[in-house]
Amino acid sequence: MNTFEQFPTTALLRDKEGLTEHGRYLLNLLTAPDIKILEMYVDGCDIHAIEFEIARKPVFVVHFEDKGQDCLGWVVDGESGVICQAFPFQNSIWAGLVVDLESLETGLCPIVNIDGDMRELDFVIQETITENIPT
Repeated sequence: MNTFEQFPTTALLRDKEGLTEHGRYLLNLLTAPDIKILEMYVDGCDIHAIEFEIARKPVFVVHFEDKGQDCLGWVVDGESGVICQAFPFQNSIWAGLVVDLESLETGLCPIVNIDGDMRELDFVIQETITENIPT
């Protein structure tokens, strides 16, 4: 999804004290690693508008069947398989481990790399939701 940011024609980017609020915003926008500039609308030295998109990466929110266990789900990086968060408990146990992304399907048990050993867990996946979040 593209975003179009238009600047007031009277927006000063710099004044005698340095960068103005508009100037700082523009500098942050142009140098952010997750921003891809698609088009800039320029007249001479004046920037009037910028069209950009924010890079996004897939994240899986995995919900397990509740069988009385402390961990009911994970948030998993959709590119690397790293478990970013466990909820509502046991984050210190699961966060940082790597799960086999192909095992994150409803009805399956996830396969996790624990100390170099790929182990199928007893947690049955109830639902996996794919989200795209800003990087």
